[in-house]
Amino acid sequence: MLARLLIRNLGLIEEAEMAFHPGLNVITGETGAGKSLILDSLALLSGRRMERLTGPDPQNKSLLEAVFSEPLVEPSWYEQWQVDAFPDLILRREFSPDGRSRHFVNDTPVPVQGLKELAPYLFDVHSQFDTQRLADNSYRLLLLDKLAGEEGTALDYKKKYSEILKTSKDLETRRKKQEEALAQEDFLRFRLEELRKAAIQPDEEIRLEEERQRLAHAESILLYCGQALELMAAEEQGIQALLSRLLALMRKLAGLVKEGQALEETAKNLLDMLQHLENQVLRLKDKTELSPQRLEEVNERLDLLNSLMKKNQVSSAEALLEKQVNLERTLASMMQDTEALEQAEKKLEADRKALLNIAGTLSQARQNAAQKLSEKMTHLLSELALDRAQFKVALNVLEELGPIGLDTCDFLFSAHPGSPLRPLQKVASGGELSRVMLALKAVEAQQKMASTLVLDEIDAGISGRVSGMTAHFLRRLAKDVQIIAVTHLPQIAAAGSRHFLVEKTVHSEKKTLSRVREIKGSTRQEVLASMLSAGEVGPPSLEAAKALLDTFSPAVA
Repeated sequence: MLARLLIRNLGLIEEAEMAFHPGLNVITGETGAGKSLILDSLALLSGRRMERLTGPDPQNKSLLEAVFSEPLVEPSWYEQWQVDAFPDLILRREFSPDGRSRHFVNDTPVPVQGLKELAPYLFDVHSQFDTQRLADNSYRLLLLDKLAGEEGTALDYKKKYSEILKTSKDLETRRKKQEEALAQEDFLRFRLEELRKAAIQPDEEIRLEEERQRLAHAESILLYCGQALELMAAEEQGIQALLSRLLALMRKLAGLVKEGQALEETAKNLLDMLQHLENQVLRLKDKTELSPQRLEEVNERLDLLNSLMKKNQVSSAEALLEKQVNLERTLASMMQDTEALEQAEKKLEADRKALLNIAGTLSQARQNAAQKLSEKMTHLLSELALDRAQFKVALNVLEELGPIGLDTCDFLFSAHPGSPLRPLQKVASGGELSRVMLALKAVEAQQKMASTLVLDEIDAGISGRVSGMTAHFLRRLAKDVQIIAVTHLPQIAAAGSRHFLVEKTVHSEKKTLSRVREIKGSTRQEVLASMLSAGEVGPPSLEAAKALLDTFSPAVA
């Protein structure tokens, strides 16, 4: 339970410390005095972001600290956030003037996410607008899951559903890409087969072009080669004969003068070069043939290669071979993608079936919880002056899996005999909605979902004799769970085992502060008298306040 709450330099409060007790703790005060700030403080301690909520001294930090006795926190939370567990849990947040905050649990720094996960173990805050959640299908189903003890299953379902939804979208994207690729498959296979059939060789077009040149000019090549060979090899006046005679002369000079040796070497080199030239010309002549048929074959082959290069937008046989390899890889990848897609779709279908099983488990648990909740609510509402009312939890099964299962949930309500059951949010008055929400909170409290229940004017729309019945209801409920209730009803204020008053005081034209104090005895009687008489305190209202307090004695101070 919440044992102590310290607020320092926040809102209109310089410093306030409240010591709460088991049972019903009530908080009253005039409108605008700052009652809701106490509940805002708990919301901030649960990890909510602070939005420009400065204190009386904006130059100094703000501090919130709460002490919980024997908290019902799962050991796994302590392990996850590496916090030491003690009989008392101390939760603290500090806000610096620049807007930054620090958070501690048992003096160990904990991130905001840790606070958000911790808060549900410690307290359940009902704000003035939470009755609107009764119209939310997700809230109604979550409540059933809590009552059925299937919160973990519901979370597991939501996680898996999100994963399946993401996988489905990813597969749809992959499927569209695959369809686009498959639409090109026949064309790609045709291109590949065309390249394979051509049996292209590296640098083939270069060799063919050289051969084409020889074949196209074979007659001239043979003529020129013959004439060159004849010119070089003629017996008397051939170049070779003349160079041989020249070499003989240079040898004679070498025998006479030193410079002749170099001349002899040069003449020898000329003769060697001539011999090499003769061999090359001879080889060229030997491999040159007059073959119109071969020329036609070469031209046809070059035409094929040029056509393929144009189709594939490349400029060489080497690039055509690279294109062939890429097409082979693309088509192989398409086959692999098709197989992978089929496997992924099979897994998705298996995951859907598994999720359907989880949804079935949840649906059955919700059906059981719905029946029990309907019975409990009808009984509890009778204690809140709705003794002829009917309340029913109606579950409907969806045709397809949804984000929170196979079910939709409606709360059906009828306040009077003979009136048909209709959706709660369409037929219930404001006071009836408040009592329905209070009854639901009572059900949650009986399940020990949190050790402290915080109620912010859950009595909205309630008056007359219903006020007294609601006060007695809260007193009974407070035996199962600690309640901290902000109220404007004197009956509920009188029912509290502890009563805190929030007052706003003007200290100067520029400074207005709120203070919180526990009130007892005659002070409490005067405050209740003021609530009963719209601020006009006199003997009648004091007597009425005393009678009201006596109604709940001896459990009030």
